[in-house]
Amino acid sequence: FSNPVQDILGSGTKVDFARRLSADMTIRQSLESLVKGLKAEARIAYDNSADINDDKTFDYTYYNFAPIYDTAGNLSDYSLSQFGNDTGMSFSSYLSTQFMHMSVWGKLGWERNFGEHHINAAFVFNRDKRSYTWANNSFIHHDFILGGNYDYAGKYLATLSASYSASSLMPKGDKFRFYPAISLGWIISK
Repeated sequence: FSNPVQDILGSGTKVDFARRLSADMTIRQSLESLVKGLKAEARIAYDNSADINDDKTFDYTYYNFAPIYDTAGNLSDYSLSQFGNDTGMSFSSYLSTQFMHMSVWGKLGWERNFGEHHINAAFVFNRDKRSYTWANNSFIHHDFILGGNYDYAGKYLATLSASYSASSLMPKGDKFRFYPAISLGWIISK
């Protein structure tokens, strides 16, 4: 049998390193000097994690002792069988897993009040990308969104939006789709 203590303590080391990075940044800017009610906002987020394995291993020699008995059942001799070989230290380092996620988001918005009329509109861009260690494991999503809201005296509401979105999971040549929406509301309590 091999030596279990030697197997655990004396055949090298295995060290796993985990690296994590998370970064987020938001910038907001008023553009009132250009157009009253205009503002811009941008966000970027980046996350990266990786697990790296460093292995240092060597092998060692061990023996199997087998007693030999004569016909009377007395110990007459023994045999030693050698297993394994003493080797020098070998080193390997490899990336076992990695995940990267990057998101970019931007918004140009306008908001104004004209008496009891309230209007706001915005154009939004979003790009989200996720990548994993293995081949063919990157996913990208895009959004171009144009939307506007109107309310009169906080009683009558209307929203119009249009999204032109894409996903890398969609078939080639058909990744972008157009999604329009409209809603109307009336707050009866007012």
